[in-house]
This record gives sequence, C-alpha cells and structure tokens, in this order.
Amino acid sequence: MERRAHASIRRRPSCSAAGGGFAVGHALTYSKPLWDVLGDAERAGRKAVIFSIEYSLAPEFPFPKALNECVDAYRFLVHNLNIPPGRIVLAGDSAGGNLAAVVATAGVA
Repeated sequence: MERRAHASIRRRPSCSAAGGGFAVGHALTYSKPLWDVLGDAERAGRKAVIFSIEYSLAPEFPFPKALNECVDAYRFLVHNLNIPPGRIVLAGDSAGGNLAAVVATAGVA
C-alpha cells in the first residue's frame, strides 16, 4: 500500500474506499463523486480533504487483506498525520462502504 499525504490536515479529512465487490476497481473509480463532495464543502465554506484508499483486490489477495489495509490507512491518518479520530469521516461505496463500516465500528485507533 502506497502512503501519500498531499494536503493540509487543518481541513476536515475523509477516508474513502471504492466499491467493486472487493475484486474490481481502484481508488480513482469514484473520483468524480469525491470531487463533487469537495466542491460542495467548499461552496458551503468548509474545507475538506479526501484520502482515497487503494486496497488489494480479491481473488489474488483474499480476506482479510483489504480490511487490514484499510485499518492500516486509518491508523496512518491518526498516528502518523496526527488527525484526531473524531475529525475523520469514513466513507465508501458498496464493498468500500463495508470496509468503512467495519473500520468505523472496530475501534482500531
């Protein structure tokens, strides 16, 4: 998993995982809706930054590989970038929504 941070963390961070049934797609699959979210936030006078997770896909990488990578990404935001967990919005679509929900409810910080 490649880790890059290109934004000011004074903004409201969102951690997003793409859908695709855990087997297809990539972090840029949902880039248009994510840009729309950023635009809406900006128009509302809010600042936001989105970290989109490129997780490993099945069947080459079976469960729990993708989940572990999402947990690692979340912990990276909290421990390496010093973002308070209460400021992170977890999001995803389809399989990515599943991963976001598990990370949100697992108490992994």
